[in-house]
Amino acid sequence: MTMRVLYHGARVLLGVVFIYASIHKILYPGAFAGAVFNYQILPAVFINLTALILPWLELVIGILLLLNVWMPGTVVIVNGLLLTFTSALIFNLARGLDIACGCFTTRSTENEMTLLTLLRDSSFLLVSLFLLYWIFLRRDEDTLITVQDKGVRKLP
Repeated sequence: MTMRVLYHGARVLLGVVFIYASIHKILYPGAFAGAVFNYQILPAVFINLTALILPWLELVIGILLLLNVWMPGTVVIVNGLLLTFTSALIFNLARGLDIACGCFTTRSTENEMTLLTLLRDSSFLLVSLFLLYWIFLRRDEDTLITVQDKGVRKLP
């Protein structure tokens, strides 16, 4: 299996995950606001705004990942989101809060936050770190050709 196949697999996997994660939150923003509130991290003034914007951001990011469009910015945002989500999980697990994750559904009975939830989100973060490596640290011939086609001078 080549690195290119891993790249496309990681991109599609995270794209599907982000789109799937956004759907229930978009349909039930009030319930998602409750999940955000339960984390007890954000000031009250930001809870509704977060509940309205975050699911749409997840949807757009998921679509961009699937389409392989604007990848440098998309990958940075994905890594930022997943780092934030994972940190929030760690923080609340350490505090011993018995709350729903809110990751894929707003139903509190189906989405309990556990160490397994943390392992799942951490694995998504590792996949996104691979994408970050691929986009920014690995020099790929296709990338160089794309840059040259845009009229940008190739760096040595």
